[in-house]
Amino acid sequence: MRHMSINSSALQQPFARADLLHRARASARRRVDEVRQQIWARWPVWRGGARPHNLPGELIISVTSYPKRFRSLHYTLRSLLEQDVRADRTILWVADQDRDAIPRAVWGLRARGLEIRFTADVRSYKKLVPALEAFPNAFIVTADDDIIYPPDWLGVLVDAYDRSDPCIICRRAHRIGFAPDGFEPYLTWQLNLDDGSGFAPAEDLLAVGAGGILYPPGTLHADVLRADMFMRLAPQGDDLWFWWMGRRLGTRTKCAGEMREYRYVAGTQETGLWGENSLGGNDRQLAALVAALGYDQVRPGQAE
Repeated sequence: MRHMSINSSALQQPFARADLLHRARASARRRVDEVRQQIWARWPVWRGGARPHNLPGELIISVTSYPKRFRSLHYTLRSLLEQDVRADRTILWVADQDRDAIPRAVWGLRARGLEIRFTADVRSYKKLVPALEAFPNAFIVTADDDIIYPPDWLGVLVDAYDRSDPCIICRRAHRIGFAPDGFEPYLTWQLNLDDGSGFAPAEDLLAVGAGGILYPPGTLHADVLRADMFMRLAPQGDDLWFWWMGRRLGTRTKCAGEMREYRYVAGTQETGLWGENSLGGNDRQLAALVAALGYDQVRPGQAE
């Protein structure tokens, strides 16, 4: 009986072609996304139709960034300037030493209403802490620097504010897992919840920064400004720190609007804290907070 020889390279050719096709399609999608961003970013900012926010105080959008994200930062900033609800200020906070790295595309947005301010480098905390110091009586909405926010993003947060129950308001949240003397491992929590999940304002919801967070005045403990504490205990866990400071005053968190899959700016996901914090970083920072500040401060049903 004759045995047929099998050419291994012939077997591999279909797989190689499929891999090349997959790579080509992925590259084409990235390029299309980049071109769309370039076209969209050149479109003039128009806010003439934006409605007033009607909050009982100044409304400020606050965002921070760093040099690795500067090249694409103007995409995010333009989306924040084009919201359906008109903020009183949109402020970009930049570390003092990064001033000279800001590109012209970002500087140019000052003509469209962007304010650029400089502050000490407290990493991701720059998106809220300096704004709290400068505007203690304002409603401050934080945003991330790698997302193109849809025009209705701000309005959903603002419309969810209730004067009779001033909560921290977010578009996306995690439900915290509590243990008798601390917290369950982060990856066992209920992650990425929204108001479609049926959750009322709660003590155990952690607002997630990517979706944007509205902090009404007076909802955070005064220690929120203590860089000597947060840079030591939770240097990469700003969401954890802000939740902790809210709980010390008894502030609850609620979600507004169903969760959306936001469009990330192409090329920004190679850097960021999400992966490191998910792989044990949040657990370590929570343990440090418990050891230094005590669990009773944030245990459900407890507040100063």
